[in-house]
Amino acid sequence: MHCPAPLAWAVAATLVQFICSMFIVAGFYTLIIAALSGVAPGGAILRNLLSDHDPKLALLYKLVAVTLACVGGGRFSLDAFVLSKPERQPANGVQK
Repeated sequence: MHCPAPLAWAVAATLVQFICSMFIVAGFYTLIIAALSGVAPGGAILRNLLSDHDPKLALLYKLVAVTLACVGGGRFSLDAFVLSKPERQPANGVQK
């Protein structure tokens, strides 16, 4: 694809995909991490299109990342556990 520093880009893409996938499995910072990991399949899609290969798998990865970036991790994710606020009870102990 004639990009400058292909080894550096390959290492960066590999690290992003490896680290981001761990965060997504844990459900930690899902929106941000899924958006970041959605960038990496763009290069694979372009590479497949330029070399007349089928880009379906790369498109599937992109679709999953975009869906997670839009929807989030859900109620069983680490985000939901960390960011949830416990319900406060009144100081006098009387519940409504």
